[in-house]
Amino acid sequence: MNLTTLDASDLALTERSDVEIALLSAFIIFIILLAIAGNMAVIFAIYTSHHLQEEMSNIFIVNLSITDLTSAVVVMGSAMVAISTDSWPMGQAWCDIVCAVNYCMIIVSMLNLCFISVDRYIAIVHTLQYNLLMTRRKIFIMIAYSWFQGAMFACVPVIFRWVKYDYWEAICAIQWHEQRDKALY
Repeated sequence: MNLTTLDASDLALTERSDVEIALLSAFIIFIILLAIAGNMAVIFAIYTSHHLQEEMSNIFIVNLSITDLTSAVVVMGSAMVAISTDSWPMGQAWCDIVCAVNYCMIIVSMLNLCFISVDRYIAIVHTLQYNLLMTRRKIFIMIAYSWFQGAMFACVPVIFRWVKYDYWEAICAIQWHEQRDKALY
């Protein structure tokens, strides 16, 4: 259904009801609080445990927790505001920032998971050479690369003005259908 072709009576059917807004807002707040508490617990556990600090692969886990915390606060927090107000009251600049942060955190998280897999593979297959192959410096280079890659991908949609608020997803995102339509003509 195309929202641009609806008349006023049909448009009312496409909006969220007060009950939907209340339930979605409560659910998102619950998820945000759970994400913050869980990721803070992980960071706290590693920060306070000398044994966990010695395990170099936990650097990846802390980085993953940081990306999840950032996503929970910035992206999910903005979605909660959008759901509770049933609109996007924060303007296009914040919309661009939220979209960029969202895509950056997705890419950083995926690369982190990839690096954790590589780290565990090396730990299992090359146990005796692990400390030579996976140094603290190499881990930080991998993490820096993930943030660089995430930032580069996140900037493109903002630079090319592809970002708009998506009412049904309640988040700012690339409007792929508009980009596809422009490419076809």
